[in-house]
Amino acid sequence: DGWHEYADVIWVLYLAQRFGVDVVRQVYKETTEGSYREMGNFYDVMTNHGTTLAEAFKTFTVWNYFTGDRDDGKHYLNGHRFPPVAVHLDDIHNQYPVFKHFNSQEMPEHFSSRYVVFEPSSDVNQNFAIRVDGGDINDSDELGRLRNFGLRGWGAKVIIEGSDGSVNVDEIFTFSRSQEGQKTFQDFGTKIKKIILILINLRPDIQHETDSISYAAGVPPTGQLSTPTLAQDANGKVVIRWDLLDISGIKEVTIVRKRYAPS
Repeated sequence: DGWHEYADVIWVLYLAQRFGVDVVRQVYKETTEGSYREMGNFYDVMTNHGTTLAEAFKTFTVWNYFTGDRDDGKHYLNGHRFPPVAVHLDDIHNQYPVFKHFNSQEMPEHFSSRYVVFEPSSDVNQNFAIRVDGGDINDSDELGRLRNFGLRGWGAKVIIEGSDGSVNVDEIFTFSRSQEGQKTFQDFGTKIKKIILILINLRPDIQHETDSISYAAGVPPTGQLSTPTLAQDANGKVVIRWDLLDISGIKEVTIVRKRYAPS
């Protein structure tokens, strides 16, 4: 009925090739015991294999990129026979800065992804920054559910293609509440010939009109801030201070608050 039947088959092929064919029986066994709702059956199986559902699915989206004529022989068996994963023409960039926002109707659905390609321009040959920003998760209960199932909202894997033919996989870490993350890459346009960003929706309860995901990319500001200092005021509130050492290219400064929950 159109609900990802093909992708479901590829997901099973990926699991079987990475963890062994018995992983399929293990998932069904957890499902039939009925001890969880939502993604709990995958949680136990992935934990038993030394990973999490989020890590397994994010790696799955990386494997999917190396299909068709992108097959490098290191991922799917016979990956060259798979139809290549789609990259929208609007998501291939070579002029910067660039910013793109997907609202709740446009963004990838739960457990799906979108591939964004950044190619160098004549103006970009040194530092290159990519920033992602998903809708905030302010509900503590939802954060707890995500952690319980080995998920964390939005994922952002990065495939880096080198001018020497090398390929490296990295990740932009997103804070659990703000769902924001940024990474700067060196030698874009010289040693790096292409960067592929994979935006991955790992949030089961995402459904509100305010939900969204955006990305921005380009040369990072050359300006500098001093090392911030923290203090408490008379009311016990935290005060953060810094000096603007160089304001070149800086439009605004954003403070992202991260809450840490011990595991």
